[in-house]
Amino acid sequence: MRAKSREAPVSAKRSLKFLWIGLLGLTAALVSIRAIEDLGAARADGTQGKAYVGEAPPDMALADTDVTPESARVLLDGADVGDADAFDGHPGYLAMNPGQHTLEFRHEGYQTLQIEIEALPGRKYDIYRKMHKGKSNEIRKETWVNPR
Repeated sequence: MRAKSREAPVSAKRSLKFLWIGLLGLTAALVSIRAIEDLGAARADGTQGKAYVGEAPPDMALADTDVTPESARVLLDGADVGDADAFDGHPGYLAMNPGQHTLEFRHEGYQTLQIEIEALPGRKYDIYRKMHKGKSNEIRKETWVNPR
C-alpha cells in the first residue's frame, strides 16, 4: 500500500501563491499611501525641508530635485534633508520658505553641486541636473535668478 502524499494539489498551491502575491501587493500599496500621508503631515507644521505632495502652496516654494545620481544627499541651507530621489515629484517635492537659499547635492565620487536660489512663494523650481564625476570637495556653483 502506498503512503499518502501530504503535499497539497497543484491547484491549491497556485491559489496560495496568488493569494500571497496579492497580499504583498496590498501591503506595498498601503505602505505607499501611508508614506504619502506622512509626507503631507510633515509639511503641515510649516517648516521647510520636508517633502510636499501637490501644487506649491501660496506661502511656500517647491523644488523638483531630479538629480543624477538619485542617491545624492540634499542639503538645504546646510541641513541634510534626504536623498534627491525623495524630492523628484514621486511622491513629493522639497518645500522651501520664500527667500534666499543654498541647495547642495553631494555624492561620493562626484563634484558637489551648489545652487543659490531666491525662492519665490507659490513657485516650483525644476532642478534637472547630472552631477559631474570628481572629488566631492570640488564645488560646481550655479546661481538661479528669477525672471521678472
